[in-house]
Amino acid sequence: MKSYGGFNLMKCVLHIGLSKTGTSAIQNFLWNNRAKLLESYRILYPETGIFSGGEIFAHYFIVWSIFKSKDVEIKKIPSKSEIKKSLISELKNKEALSLLISCESFMHLQNEYLIQLKNFLYEIVDNLSIIVYLRRQDLWCESSYLQVAKVKHGFKNSFNVSVRYTLENLEWLLNYYRFLKN
Repeated sequence: MKSYGGFNLMKCVLHIGLSKTGTSAIQNFLWNNRAKLLESYRILYPETGIFSGGEIFAHYFIVWSIFKSKDVEIKKIPSKSEIKKSLISELKNKEALSLLISCESFMHLQNEYLIQLKNFLYEIVDNLSIIVYLRRQDLWCESSYLQVAKVKHGFKNSFNVSVRYTLENLEWLLNYYRFLKN
């Protein structure tokens, strides 16, 4: 077991989303109750890696240190080594036994980026568990479509364009087996 200041860190739980499955509500609960989680259960929901987009407290910087999508417009993203150093420091200072990390963007990591994430986390912990929440595909697609329709202003008057965009960009997630096998 990895030891930090005399405390053995037993495991890391990685919550990867998916989107439209209550992830933001879970992250807000974890953020707002992080002191109680640490005090009662020695579970750390770390400040390290948090990028707060409004009222969402997710570990985007951990994802972006491994893979930065062209859609991300953040200028200064901490490196993996900076994230690792900060996480270890936070673990030592908080005397946590478990680490809980959550971000929807983990679902977008594939192939070599998943391997990089796994290797990165195993430099810090010995045991890794992954939590994925799934939603029935038709309900998930409907919710995703409504989100796209709200955000993509050009789609307000064009149902066909919006449906085509949603299916072309989200189809890869509808096959849960194909997605989860990574």
